[in-house]
This record gives sequence, C-alpha cells and structure tokens, in this order.
Amino acid sequence: MYKFRYLIGLIFFVFMAVIIWHGSTKEYNKWDVLLNNNIIIRGKVLNIKKSLNHGFGVILLELDSTNLKEFSGRTTSDDIIYPYKIKDGRAELYIPIPYELAKGDKVVVYSNERKGQGYDGDTPSKEKTFSIYMISDNSLNYVRENTDLK
Repeated sequence: MYKFRYLIGLIFFVFMAVIIWHGSTKEYNKWDVLLNNNIIIRGKVLNIKKSLNHGFGVILLELDSTNLKEFSGRTTSDDIIYPYKIKDGRAELYIPIPYELAKGDKVVVYSNERKGQGYDGDTPSKEKTFSIYMISDNSLNYVRENTDLK
C-alpha cells in the first residue's frame, strides 16, 4: 500500500493540473474571441510610456485611418480591457512594446489577426512586429494610471 501512495499522489496532481489548465484556457478563449471585431488602426506614434513589466506599455497614436471613429476599449468585466482605444482622432495601444519602435514611426494594428506592424518609412520592420491580446492584471493597472485618452 505504501508503495502506491506516491503514484496516487502523482495521478491526483496531474488530474488537478489538467482541470486548472482547461478552466483557464476556456476563460482566455472567452475574452480572446472578442478581438475578432475587424478593427484596423493606422497611425503615427506620438508618445510611448513603457513600464517595468516585461516591456509592456502605452503607445499614443495620431490616427491616419481607422474603420471606427471611437472605441472605448471596455468589456463587460472591470478586470479586462481591449488592447486599444480610439477617441478624438487618436488611439492608444496597450502592448508589450517592441524595442525598436520609436516616436514618429508608423503603426498598423489588425485586430482579427491579433498583431500589429511598425514601419521604417514605408517598409514593414520585422523588429517592430507585435502581438495584441486582451489586457488584465498588473498591466490593467498600468494602463489606468498612464492613459492619455480618458
């Protein structure tokens, strides 16, 4: 009997890990599907505010074009927001900021593809490519404290 207690403990641990992983994946997918909203944002970087949280930050854009005049970035939950907001001819992106991205660069965001692209002039830059995803936890607090689009 004592020989099997470690085996039983291991099986229980694996079982619990699978249950927790499956639950968290469902929650992520529930919010991630909201990015399928056909939003495209094109603009010029006016300002970059970078946190100490793995390069996460807030990018302020002057809009060149977008398919929505305004977008609040809010969801039905207070604990999660969209990775962008559009208001008064400007947009903000809430993303891990590519190291090479700088003030004055052009940026295009494709919500359905969950990605964005920075440009060197008119040429897409591989070093300025980034992913977008729904924002929560510590990053959400940083966005609330550093947004310019109230």
